[in-house]
Parts: sequence; structure tokens; C-alpha cells
Amino acid sequence: MKKQLTEGQFHEAVKGLKVGEQTLEIARGVLVEGRQQAEFVALLGLSRGAVSQAVD
Repeated sequence: MKKQLTEGQFHEAVKGLKVGEQTLEIARGVLVEGRQQAEFVALLGLSRGAVSQAVD
């Protein structure tokens, strides 16, 4: 099952978290915008594990 959140749900979920902007960008892209994790691997030059960790 694909995880999908509204922008409001995402904002509430990350409120108060101490994470970097890149992590938030990846998480929002995947969870709100429905983009593929592989897109961020290629775009940012990160490992699949690093991108997956930002989303989980």
C-alpha cells in the first residue's frame, strides 16, 4: 500500500521534528506529491537506503 498524506497531515506529522531540509523535501515529495524514491536517488545522488530512511 502506498503511503499518501495531504499537505496538512504532513505538516502535522513533521511538526517539532529535528530533521534537515533535504529530509523534509524527500519526505514531502514522496508522501504528499507521490514522487518515486528513485527520483530522489538520481536527483540528489543519495543511496536508496538514505532516501528510504527519509520516508519511513
